[in-house]
Amino acid sequence: MKENETSKIYVGQRIREIVEENVAAERKVQIRQLMHDLAFSQSEKAKLEKMLKSVEAEKEELQRAVEESVGEKEECEMQKAALEEQVNKLQNDIATANTPVSYTHLTLPTICSV
Repeated sequence: MKENETSKIYVGQRIREIVEENVAAERKVQIRQLMHDLAFSQSEKAKLEKMLKSVEAEKEELQRAVEESVGEKEECEMQKAALEEQVNKLQNDIATANTPVSYTHLTLPTICSV
């Protein structure tokens, strides 16, 4: 190609066209990649949200179980205290029942009347 004023303009325009085409093609590739990355990220987010709900539900269930266990423990402690009190009372009753009894007060009137 001979170099003249028209060819210089044409070459400049053609270079601009080529650069713009390449930039547009590169932009499309980047947009596709970003769309793919976005879809993947949204999918992962949905999975994590589902896992979070599951973990939160399990946490609530465990909290209820702990509260029930605490209530049962308190009830058991109260029953234990009541049983210990009954055992102590029975031990006192047994100790009292095993105390020797003096029959002198029964036999004195009999002796005196003779």
